[in-house]
Amino acid sequence: MSVGTPIKLIHEGIGHTISVETKSGILYRGILLFAEDNMNCLLSNVTVVKQDGKQILLEVCENSKKITKQ
Repeated sequence: MSVGTPIKLIHEGIGHTISVETKSGILYRGILLFAEDNMNCLLSNVTVVKQDGKQILLEVCENSKKITKQ
């Protein structure tokens, strides 16, 4: 099975700041540390912007789960 362009692009983003928006409208912005071919991501230095505009800072975020709060 060959890897498509979106998967190649997400792997090229490792080490760069990226933004991920969920279907529910929550925005995660941080440094991409690791990405899997199924688009599971591990981010560091994450800013989460909720739908109401409230911002939360996280050290690490994996698959949209809070790992450590700053």
